[in-house]
Amino acid sequence: MNAPAVRYLKKNFDEIAILSCLTDLAFSPGFELTEKNQAILSALRRSSEEFKFSSVEEIGDRLSHYNDNQIEGLISNVKGIAHEMEFVKIENEDGDSIYASLYPDTNNPGYDVQLF
Repeated sequence: MNAPAVRYLKKNFDEIAILSCLTDLAFSPGFELTEKNQAILSALRRSSEEFKFSSVEEIGDRLSHYNDNQIEGLISNVKGIAHEMEFVKIENEDGDSIYASLYPDTNNPGYDVQLF
């Protein structure tokens, strides 16, 4: 693989993984809930009230009607939330006395994560 392609994949891997998961949700019957897909689905559910309590099938149906701009915005939002969730998980599993948690709302002014 050439160097520009490798740099692109390294830089955009998260977006590609999220797009792949959203595409599977929208267009693949029998969506497989791997660990990575579960993390993306959790971030997706946190991203919007419209997905929060929806079934996988309902989410897939909604996503199948999104246009390119909507998908692009959703991927960006889900990526940010997934990174916050991963940070909290890593912080809480590192063995120190610091505890991390997410705010109930994703649009908390000033901070995304609480540390105690």
